[in-house]
Amino acid sequence: QVRGVALELTLVISMYRERPSVLLELAVKNRAGETLRLGGIRPVEIDAARGGSLFMGEGLARAKVYQESNNIYGAVVRDLAQSGADGQDAGNPFAASERPERIRESIHQSGWVGLLFNPQSHTSFLGGFLTVQKALGKIATQYRPEQGIERWYAACQYDGLELEAGEELRSEKLCLDIRPDPFQALEEFADVVVAENNLPPIKGTPALWCSWYPYRLKLTEEEVLKNASTSSIT
Repeated sequence: QVRGVALELTLVISMYRERPSVLLELAVKNRAGETLRLGGIRPVEIDAARGGSLFMGEGLARAKVYQESNNIYGAVVRDLAQSGADGQDAGNPFAASERPERIRESIHQSGWVGLLFNPQSHTSFLGGFLTVQKALGKIATQYRPEQGIERWYAACQYDGLELEAGEELRSEKLCLDIRPDPFQALEEFADVVVAENNLPPIKGTPALWCSWYPYRLKLTEEEVLKNASTSSIT
């Protein structure tokens, strides 16, 4: 538990007996005498510049990163050493002011769940949010070949959520998992999501329809009914 001038922070940790997983929640209480606005909360941040370390064995140059987009465009698997837009785009989670020199680096952002896998050491590290009560999640990784994983964090994006004086907020619940098999890690994560949210089992193969890609802003009632009719047949 940490108390500041305005905020009191309490980290709540839960562990499973038979799973290599840890669940984390950060409780934030407003001790100020006025309403505060929350931007982002990071229940976990590992920063090499501050003495932190995320060591996944030798051979990180061959490592892979699994990225999810908060269900906007799907999921992708990339090389950890692969750069996005030279690591300097506007969406960069690591502000330019924190990196005064232009260096060769790889920066990866994911939505509510992200996974790193080193095939040489057979080590996978998964970080994923189990809930989406008030904030979307973000998983960010910064990698440099010369130094390895420089920074990793999991953040809840509240975007100006107001916290009244004396009010307490719990961050979205975060799951951390380390094991040899990345596919098993993702399957176990899905099981934990189901258990934490008391979700019913899915019968059959789920069918979804997204209007954005084929229609964007030109969607009409006729097209909605036509697609609904097709879905009911299949």
